[in-house]
Amino acid sequence: MNYIDEYFDKINNENLKKFLKKLLEYYFSPSFGSTKQREFDIFLFSLLKEYGFFDNKDPSLFEVISKLQVTRNKAKNLIYESNLRFNKDNLDEKVKQELKHAKFLKYDGSMIGLDIEDPLLIDYLKDRLKKLGHPTDSSYSNQILKVTPDAYISLLDEYLDKDIKKKIIEELERNGLIHDKSFKGVAKLILKGLTSKIIGSASDSLIEEYMAPLFDGAIDKVAELIKAGKTDEEIS
Repeated sequence: MNYIDEYFDKINNENLKKFLKKLLEYYFSPSFGSTKQREFDIFLFSLLKEYGFFDNKDPSLFEVISKLQVTRNKAKNLIYESNLRFNKDNLDEKVKQELKHAKFLKYDGSMIGLDIEDPLLIDYLKDRLKKLGHPTDSSYSNQILKVTPDAYISLLDEYLDKDIKKKIIEELERNGLIHDKSFKGVAKLILKGLTSKIIGSASDSLIEEYMAPLFDGAIDKVAELIKAGKTDEEIS
Protein backbone atom coordinates (compact mmCIF):
# COMPACT_ATOMS: atom_id res chain seq x y z
CA MET A 1 0.00 0.00 0.00
CA ASN A 2 1.44 3.38 -0.98
CA TYR A 3 0.96 6.77 0.67
CA ILE A 4 -1.96 7.66 -1.61
CA ASP A 5 -3.85 4.48 -0.70
CA GLU A 6 -3.23 5.17 2.99
CA TYR A 7 -4.48 8.72 2.57
CA PHE A 8 -7.74 7.71 0.89
CA ASP A 9 -8.31 5.08 3.55
CA LYS A 10 -8.28 7.69 6.31
CA ILE A 11 -9.81 10.82 4.72
CA ASN A 12 -13.56 11.18 5.25
CA ASN A 13 -16.02 12.04 2.49
CA GLU A 14 -16.72 15.55 3.76
CA ASN A 15 -13.04 16.52 3.78
CA LEU A 16 -12.56 14.85 0.41
CA LYS A 17 -15.33 17.01 -1.08
CA LYS A 18 -13.80 20.17 0.43
CA PHE A 19 -10.37 19.19 -0.90
CA LEU A 20 -11.70 18.57 -4.41
CA LYS A 21 -13.81 21.75 -4.44
CA LYS A 22 -10.82 23.94 -3.50
CA LEU A 23 -8.62 22.18 -6.02
CA LEU A 24 -11.09 22.62 -8.90
CA GLU A 25 -11.84 26.24 -8.00
CA TYR A 26 -8.14 27.00 -8.10
CA TYR A 27 -7.56 25.11 -11.37
CA PHE A 28 -10.51 26.84 -13.05
CA SER A 29 -9.33 30.33 -12.01
CA PRO A 30 -9.33 32.43 -14.10
CA SER A 31 -9.95 29.69 -16.69
CA PHE A 32 -9.41 25.96 -16.99
CA GLY A 33 -5.72 25.03 -17.19
CA SER A 34 -4.43 28.61 -17.08
CA THR A 35 -2.51 28.11 -13.82
CA LYS A 36 1.23 27.60 -14.18
CA GLN A 37 2.51 24.18 -13.13
CA ARG A 38 4.70 25.60 -10.35
CA GLU A 39 1.80 27.57 -8.87
CA PHE A 40 -0.46 24.54 -9.05
CA ASP A 41 2.15 22.35 -7.30
CA ILE A 42 2.44 24.85 -4.44
CA PHE A 43 -1.32 25.09 -4.02
CA LEU A 44 -1.80 21.31 -4.16
CA PHE A 45 0.96 20.87 -1.59
CA SER A 46 -0.80 23.34 0.73
CA LEU A 47 -4.03 21.34 0.38
CA LEU A 48 -2.22 18.09 1.18
CA LYS A 49 -0.92 19.70 4.37
CA GLU A 50 -4.33 21.09 5.28
CA TYR A 51 -6.24 17.86 4.69
CA GLY A 52 -4.05 15.36 6.46
CA PHE A 53 -1.86 13.79 3.79
CA PHE A 54 1.11 14.36 6.09
CA ASP A 55 1.37 13.45 9.77
CA ASN A 56 0.79 17.10 10.74
CA LYS A 57 0.34 20.49 9.11
CA ASP A 58 4.05 21.24 9.36
CA PRO A 59 5.61 18.08 7.90
CA SER A 60 9.30 17.39 8.27
CA LEU A 61 11.58 17.75 5.28
CA PHE A 62 12.15 13.99 5.26
CA GLU A 63 8.41 13.25 5.23
CA VAL A 64 7.86 15.56 2.25
CA ILE A 65 10.78 13.98 0.38
CA SER A 66 9.67 10.42 1.09
CA LYS A 67 5.92 10.83 0.50
CA LEU A 68 6.15 13.02 -2.60
CA GLN A 69 9.27 11.32 -3.98
CA VAL A 70 10.99 14.63 -4.71
CA THR A 71 14.50 15.95 -4.23
CA ARG A 72 15.56 17.77 -1.09
CA ASN A 73 15.66 21.11 -2.92
CA LYS A 74 12.19 20.57 -4.39
CA ALA A 75 10.83 19.70 -0.92
CA LYS A 76 12.44 22.79 0.64
CA ASN A 77 11.01 25.01 -2.10
CA LEU A 78 7.52 23.57 -1.65
CA ILE A 79 7.67 24.15 2.11
CA TYR A 80 9.02 27.67 1.66
CA GLU A 81 6.56 28.81 -1.01
CA SER A 82 3.57 27.16 0.63
CA ASN A 83 4.26 28.75 4.01
CA LEU A 84 4.99 32.12 2.42
CA ARG A 85 1.66 32.21 0.58
CA PHE A 86 -0.71 30.34 2.84
CA ASN A 87 0.82 30.00 6.29
CA LYS A 88 2.91 33.08 7.10
CA ASP A 89 0.53 34.43 9.74
CA ASN A 90 1.68 31.88 12.34
CA LEU A 91 5.43 32.46 12.00
CA ASP A 92 5.64 34.09 15.43
CA GLU A 93 4.00 31.04 17.01
CA LYS A 94 6.58 28.85 15.28
CA VAL A 95 9.41 31.03 16.65
CA LYS A 96 8.07 30.43 20.17
CA GLN A 97 8.19 26.67 19.59
CA GLU A 98 11.78 26.88 18.36
CA LEU A 99 12.82 28.93 21.40
CA LYS A 100 11.44 26.18 23.62
CA HIS A 101 13.55 23.53 21.88
CA ALA A 102 16.85 25.39 21.59
CA LYS A 103 20.08 23.54 22.39
CA PHE A 104 23.47 24.54 23.76
CA LEU A 105 26.05 24.08 21.01
CA LYS A 106 28.90 24.60 23.48
CA TYR A 107 29.00 23.42 27.07
CA ASP A 108 30.23 26.79 28.26
CA GLY A 109 26.89 28.25 27.16
CA SER A 110 28.52 30.66 24.69
CA MET A 111 26.48 29.53 21.69
CA ILE A 112 22.89 28.37 21.32
CA GLY A 113 21.45 26.50 18.34
CA LEU A 114 17.95 26.57 16.87
CA ASP A 115 17.32 23.51 14.70
CA ILE A 116 14.84 24.73 12.07
CA GLU A 117 13.81 22.81 8.94
CA ASP A 118 11.40 25.45 7.61
CA PRO A 119 13.52 27.71 5.32
CA LEU A 120 10.96 30.53 5.50
CA LEU A 121 11.11 30.50 9.28
CA ILE A 122 14.91 30.69 9.16
CA ASP A 123 14.71 33.79 6.94
CA TYR A 124 12.03 35.33 9.17
CA LEU A 125 14.03 34.70 12.33
CA LYS A 126 17.21 36.10 10.80
CA ASP A 127 15.31 39.26 9.91
CA ARG A 128 13.87 39.57 13.42
CA LEU A 129 17.31 39.17 14.98
CA LYS A 130 18.84 41.68 12.57
CA LYS A 131 16.21 44.23 13.61
CA LEU A 132 17.03 43.49 17.25
CA GLY A 133 20.71 44.15 16.52
CA HIS A 134 22.02 40.58 16.63
CA PRO A 135 24.01 38.74 13.96
CA THR A 136 23.20 35.13 13.09
CA ASP A 137 25.32 32.27 11.81
CA SER A 138 24.04 29.28 9.84
CA SER A 139 27.46 28.06 8.66
CA TYR A 140 27.37 25.26 11.25
CA SER A 141 24.52 23.64 9.32
CA ASN A 142 22.04 24.80 6.70
CA GLN A 143 19.20 24.28 9.18
CA ILE A 144 20.84 25.06 12.53
CA LEU A 145 20.84 28.76 13.31
CA LYS A 146 23.57 29.73 15.78
CA VAL A 147 22.79 32.63 18.10
CA THR A 148 24.58 34.17 21.06
CA PRO A 149 23.02 34.08 24.54
CA ASP A 150 22.28 37.81 24.21
CA ALA A 151 20.40 37.18 20.97
CA TYR A 152 18.43 34.34 22.56
CA ILE A 153 17.59 36.58 25.52
CA SER A 154 16.35 39.31 23.16
CA LEU A 155 14.04 36.78 21.53
CA LEU A 156 12.78 35.63 24.93
CA ASP A 157 12.07 39.25 25.80
CA GLU A 158 10.12 39.63 22.55
CA TYR A 159 8.12 36.41 22.69
CA LEU A 160 7.48 35.60 26.35
CA ASP A 161 4.12 36.89 27.53
CA LYS A 162 4.33 40.18 29.45
CA ASP A 163 2.45 38.75 32.45
CA ILE A 164 4.72 35.71 32.60
CA LYS A 165 7.82 37.93 32.65
CA LYS A 166 6.27 39.93 35.48
CA LYS A 167 5.51 36.74 37.45
CA ILE A 168 9.10 35.54 37.04
CA ILE A 169 10.55 38.80 38.36
CA GLU A 170 8.10 38.89 41.29
CA GLU A 171 8.90 35.27 42.22
CA LEU A 172 12.66 35.85 42.20
CA GLU A 173 12.32 39.11 44.10
CA ARG A 174 10.20 37.34 46.72
CA ASN A 175 13.03 34.82 47.18
CA GLY A 176 15.63 37.57 47.44
CA LEU A 177 17.48 36.26 44.38
CA ILE A 178 17.62 39.33 42.16
CA HIS A 179 18.49 43.00 42.32
CA ASP A 180 18.14 43.78 38.59
CA LYS A 181 14.41 43.82 37.91
CA SER A 182 14.70 44.03 34.12
CA PHE A 183 13.68 40.84 32.35
CA LYS A 184 16.83 40.76 30.23
CA GLY A 185 18.92 40.92 33.41
CA VAL A 186 16.92 38.06 34.90
CA ALA A 187 17.18 36.04 31.67
CA LYS A 188 20.98 36.33 31.80
CA LEU A 189 20.93 34.81 35.29
CA ILE A 190 18.64 32.02 34.06
CA LEU A 191 21.03 31.14 31.23
CA LYS A 192 23.95 31.27 33.66
CA GLY A 193 22.13 28.73 35.83
CA LEU A 194 21.44 26.54 32.81
CA THR A 195 25.11 26.65 31.88
CA SER A 196 26.06 25.52 35.39
CA LYS A 197 23.61 22.64 35.17
CA ILE A 198 24.69 21.51 31.73
CA ILE A 199 28.32 21.31 32.84
CA GLY A 200 27.23 19.03 35.67
CA SER A 201 24.86 16.85 33.65
CA ALA A 202 26.43 16.89 30.16
CA SER A 203 22.90 17.23 28.77
CA ASP A 204 22.11 19.54 25.88
CA SER A 205 18.35 19.32 26.41
CA LEU A 206 18.24 21.49 29.53
CA ILE A 207 17.04 24.59 27.71
CA GLU A 208 13.95 22.69 26.60
CA GLU A 209 13.43 21.16 30.06
CA TYR A 210 13.48 24.52 31.82
CA MET A 211 12.43 27.02 29.14
CA ALA A 212 9.48 25.25 27.53
CA PRO A 213 7.33 25.43 30.70
CA LEU A 214 7.94 29.20 30.94
CA PHE A 215 5.96 29.82 27.76
CA ASP A 216 2.98 28.13 29.43
CA GLY A 217 3.35 30.16 32.62
CA ALA A 218 5.06 27.51 34.76
CA ILE A 219 7.78 29.39 36.65
CA ASP A 220 8.39 27.00 39.58
CA LYS A 221 11.91 26.03 38.40
CA VAL A 222 13.19 29.55 37.81
CA ALA A 223 14.47 30.09 41.36
CA GLU A 224 16.32 26.77 41.12
CA LEU A 225 18.14 27.98 38.00
CA ILE A 226 19.14 31.30 39.54
CA LYS A 227 20.57 29.50 42.57
CA ALA A 228 22.44 27.06 40.32
CA GLY A 229 24.28 29.93 38.65
CA LYS A 230 25.23 31.75 41.85
CA THR A 231 28.02 31.16 44.31
CA ASP A 232 27.24 30.70 48.03
CA GLU A 233 28.44 34.27 48.65
CA GLU A 234 26.10 35.65 46.01
CA ILE A 235 23.08 33.78 47.40
CA SER A 236 23.74 34.91 50.97
